Amino acid sequence: MDAFQIKDQLLSDFKVQGHFPNQQNEEEISTFKCLFTFTVIVCFTPLFTYFTLFSRIGFKLYVGLSCAYLSMATRYKIQLMPLTNYVHAFYNRKKQKNA
Repeated sequence: MDAFQIKDQLLSDFKVQGHFPNQQNEEEISTFKCLFTFTVIVCFTPLFTYFTLFSRIGFKLYVGLSCAYLSMATRYKIQLMPLTNYVHAFYNRKKQKNA
């Protein structure tokens, strides 16, 4: 069966049953975590906006380069490895040299 037929079957099942098959329950999101995240975002957004508009050229350059990098990474689907992967690779390489 090709992907289109599988998706069509899932959609038909959804219309009949009212949910997708093998649907799992989602965890409740903590109110504290949501409020904390909201507060952090609301506090940092004006701070960084202020730095972008009224600071020296260094921060403006950083923001501009960050925007350029993110737009190129999004356009060309560039995905860098997380920093922890580099640390593990460095540690394992060092460990192998000693063995």
